[in-house]
Amino acid sequence: MQHGRPRRSKLSDHVVLHLAREIVSGRLAPGEAAAPAAEMAVGFEISQPVVRESIHALVNLGMLRVHQGKRTQVLPPREWNVMAPIVQQAYLLEGRADKLTAHFYEVRLALESRAASWAAERAGGEELARLQRLAQQLYAISTGTRDVEAFLAVDHDFHTAVASASGNEVLLGVLRNLQVFLSRAWSASRVAAQHLALLAEQHGAIARAIAAGDSKAASHAMEDHIQWAMQLEASGHDRRDSHAGRVELQPRSAP
Repeated sequence: MQHGRPRRSKLSDHVVLHLAREIVSGRLAPGEAAAPAAEMAVGFEISQPVVRESIHALVNLGMLRVHQGKRTQVLPPREWNVMAPIVQQAYLLEGRADKLTAHFYEVRLALESRAASWAAERAGGEELARLQRLAQQLYAISTGTRDVEAFLAVDHDFHTAVASASGNEVLLGVLRNLQVFLSRAWSASRVAAQHLALLAEQHGAIARAIAAGDSKAASHAMEDHIQWAMQLEASGHDRRDSHAGRVELQPRSAP
């Protein structure tokens, strides 16, 4: 099959994404052998070194394994590095992000609750002022323009500020990665204008608990918020239309 020469600055990126989509979709199933490098080179109209570079990238992502004799085997999902952006992109483009999104929310529930608790214990004056300012912006949007896009942009900044105030740089990095994926997976059918008042109150409760230095209340407030978002996400699964598999990769903020 002729794929046509990719029009990308780095040809291997195109091949990696194409093969990742084949694997995520199940068109290349776990245990199956990928096509030989020579065959892929002909199909993509590229050189074998580019194909080998792409295969090496997929090996590093845990999606392929090269055996002795150069046989390349597809690995099962439990081996994949789902934190890697290109793997996440493959899930989104193949319309298979629902389960991964649910798992990411479960991780957020655990990590962001802890982040809020640590923020209540560790946040300094500037960090507290920033959280208060962002919470006020959310309230103003919810009672004023009710602009969902603007609200979600501030929402993203609020969650990043909480993670930053936790004082844990590793936690901040992990949560940023989760937010990027969830922002891309979030569809317009989720958060609507009628949700903004409740969301603003949820964020206000988190900010107030952190400002009061109440780690338990901050954790509970964040947990309530993330659980609400999980329920909204789950409720949207049944409303997806037949075009859900073709997700536009335009980052949006997840609540």
